[in-house]
Amino acid sequence: MRERKILAQRGISEVETKLEALREYDRVVEIAKEQNEVLFREEREAKIRNHEEIRRYEQAHLENMATRDPFKTKISAMSLSKAKSTLNSMKHTNVTAKEDIILPPSKYVDMREPIIAEKPERLES
Repeated sequence: MRERKILAQRGISEVETKLEALREYDRVVEIAKEQNEVLFREEREAKIRNHEEIRRYEQAHLENMATRDPFKTKISAMSLSKAKSTLNSMKHTNVTAKEDIILPPSKYVDMREPIIAEKPERLES
């Protein structure tokens, strides 16, 4: 009977020790999660600051270049607008129209009849 009591007390103390270790582990994990969240928040804020600083620098650089060489800026703007208008006009043309293409004759073909092939259809964007 005495041995059973000692074994029971030993088992209870082992369970309590294990539970205490699990509680300590949970506490350490919670602290690590909080520290990790703080670190990620600081990193996100630093990235946002860097992004805004780069954007401001690029804007200032563009303004400096425009004031330094207005002719080049005007030509660039005209070129961009022309390219965009050309692209838009190409989108609105009929790209599915079939055209006759005359191919060169093959080695064994009757030369009296022209060979006509259809242009493959392109998909509209």
